[in-house]
Amino acid sequence: MADDKDKKKYYKELEDLPGIGEVTAEKLRAAGFEEFSKIAAASPHELSEIGGLGVESARKAIEAAKTMIEIGFETAQEVLERRKNIGRITTGSKNLDELLGGGIETQSITEAYAKFSSGKSQIGFQISVNVQKPVDQGGLGRGVIFVDSEHTFRPDRIAMLAEAQGMDVDEVLKNIHVARAENSDHQIILVEKCEDLIKSGNIGLIVVDSLMSQFRSDYLGRGALGERQQKLNKHVHTLQRLADNHNLAVYMTNQVMDDPGMLFGDPTKPIGGHVIAHACLAKDTLIQLGNGEIKRISELNMSDEVISADKKLKAKRSRFSDKVIKEGISEIIEIDTGHKIKASPLHRFFILDGFEVKEIRAEDIKKGDCLMHANRMFFDGKVQPLPEIEQERLVHVKPGNEEKLRALLMESGQRRIDICQKLEITPQQLRHVLNQDYPTNERNVGLLNNALNQDVNECFEPCFTYKHREVKMPLELSTGLAQVLGYFIGDWNLQKRSVRFRDQRIEVLEAYKKLMDGEFKIEGSITRVKDKDCHNLEYNGKMIAKLFSEMKGNALSLISQSPNEHVAAFIKGFVDAEGYVSKSRPRIQVGQKNEQTLIFIQMLLMRFGIHCRVMKARGSSTLLIDGKEVLGYAKAIGMTAPDKTERLEHWCGHYESTFKKETIPVTRDSIRGLLKTHGLPLTTIQSREKNYRNINIQEAKKLLSIFAGKGISCKEIDFLRMLLDGDVRFECVRGVTRNENTEPLFDITVPGDENFVANGFVVHNSTYRLYLRKSKDDKRIARLVDSPNLPEGECVFRVKKEGICD
Repeated sequence: MADDKDKKKYYKELEDLPGIGEVTAEKLRAAGFEEFSKIAAASPHELSEIGGLGVESARKAIEAAKTMIEIGFETAQEVLERRKNIGRITTGSKNLDELLGGGIETQSITEAYAKFSSGKSQIGFQISVNVQKPVDQGGLGRGVIFVDSEHTFRPDRIAMLAEAQGMDVDEVLKNIHVARAENSDHQIILVEKCEDLIKSGNIGLIVVDSLMSQFRSDYLGRGALGERQQKLNKHVHTLQRLADNHNLAVYMTNQVMDDPGMLFGDPTKPIGGHVIAHACLAKDTLIQLGNGEIKRISELNMSDEVISADKKLKAKRSRFSDKVIKEGISEIIEIDTGHKIKASPLHRFFILDGFEVKEIRAEDIKKGDCLMHANRMFFDGKVQPLPEIEQERLVHVKPGNEEKLRALLMESGQRRIDICQKLEITPQQLRHVLNQDYPTNERNVGLLNNALNQDVNECFEPCFTYKHREVKMPLELSTGLAQVLGYFIGDWNLQKRSVRFRDQRIEVLEAYKKLMDGEFKIEGSITRVKDKDCHNLEYNGKMIAKLFSEMKGNALSLISQSPNEHVAAFIKGFVDAEGYVSKSRPRIQVGQKNEQTLIFIQMLLMRFGIHCRVMKARGSSTLLIDGKEVLGYAKAIGMTAPDKTERLEHWCGHYESTFKKETIPVTRDSIRGLLKTHGLPLTTIQSREKNYRNINIQEAKKLLSIFAGKGISCKEIDFLRMLLDGDVRFECVRGVTRNENTEPLFDITVPGDENFVANGFVVHNSTYRLYLRKSKDDKRIARLVDSPNLPEGECVFRVKKEGICD
């Protein structure tokens, strides 16, 4: 077998790559894939679509191309390190720079949209001059590529701006490379072909003025919208790739159109749809906070800390700097990895590709992709205080005091109907209290004192009824009450004056009766339900009903901030109510109509290293705990019903040795390539495991040991070690669904780490988007609409003959 050097010598042309013939090679070159580096960086689906070959053939060609170059990989740590090199270009206006966090940022796209003569092209001219200044003067000391699609580039304006700042006009003009785009395809090619110029010309800025002009002309009518958006999407991705790879800034202008559906406010909005819109999540997305609490993204406060992944893929607490609410994003994408999340097309996730962690937009995610998720998370938690429920105290008339009270009522000279208007009871109820020994609230005695101007306290004494009993109201959430709350959330029946639990197994209700009796120091009653094979456990009491009503509305916050033993008890109660243990396979199924509740349980289970999936069928949702996760559930949580416990023990005893080999999403093919590169035998990957696509944790640890023993250090092994030691895991995408959206979406910004945990996924922050408006004379108003790390805001600047200024 040929070694790597022989392979590199053999793969001289694209046609030499496996699966690529002359016709395919020409298609790839025409699309800008003329180098091995570009083939290696492409996705199999992208290469398949462009070259007209199968996805597997494309995958083999990519793997072969990777052997020809030092492609390396980029971890989350490297992304963070790379962002430390971000530069900023001053616009000339301190107000506008401050709005943008210091100026036009490298490694990012900044879009300015506005009506004609609002100053968006003038900003492009100004930063084309300013980028050439030294860093200490607000520039980068680098050149410019200017893509002109509207015939708006004016070298005389550039010369005027340069001269006003005392710069060498000829040198400034020489450092700006201008290309006029004749149509949208030409515009795409200009950007795709500019990589060599970026390297040789020391380019620090790409200006596209304007982004949508040619696309709007070339694709007319709604029938062409889909093709236009696909090409535009690829074009914007190419610009972002150039910004990332070469640490340069991209500034693009965009046109606007009026939205006839907007009744209030400014009806102008940018052209291009969601392809260049903000990245956001659905309002009910659950965010993991640093104190253990789980909150909906719509309910986050600025004082909250979120969980993010640091440069070593370890979980940490991070502050977020702002929350953005977005209207008008018409499409939302639901991604299903077993975990589920709904995101706008541009929201970014982290994908595992071989030994590389890359960013990927929601709209580009496909079935089979491996996305980053949080793994086991640890929180100390605190025992939570319960809502204080004021006890309603009842009294009745002491025997022998009825006549005295009736006499006092007569002496007052008031009609009973008038007196009762000052009390909390009706005249009929007052008659029952006086004549039939009915109880009343203690508050009515005080009100009667005022109404009669007499002290009648001695005429009453405390009393208790079946529905109004003096109960012990717990002040803190105990583990027993947490378990009861879990059962209650799973299958509750709450009345105004009672709480009821229902189960087929009487022994389960007896266990919960013991917990409830101990908490409230009263006895509940278990009765058989007429004509049904089940029983009720009921507690009558207005105070108990009120406590459970308040706990139900606050359950997410209450449980998620509690210690792990309380969380485990809550999950046990919930699964007791809704769970089923399969007789034919190691599986626990938990049914629930409310999918959000199951996602909340799913995130709680991650604290015990238990990973499960949520699926939907026939209008109801199911949480599935499968395989080795059942063993983890049995050890950490367990069940109350004897028959379910017996089945759990059966699966644990039968499969405990089988489930020791947990796989990680690193393919055997990529490991074989790594072994071959370093001259190590392929038998390191056990032959009896060859039918499995991915390696298991034991094999990964063995690899680390072998490489360490031989003193071999490489990025792939470093990444593998970080993956095993980190607090993240990668789950394969099971499905991607596109749906219409009519609701507002939300996003938050986590400076520095730029990620947070949402519905179990580790997701990225969101591109800078400026809306410009013309004011009086030379004044312009800039509003920051979208940003990955800055709050919305406005500023005023001027466009003068000498350039942009305050």
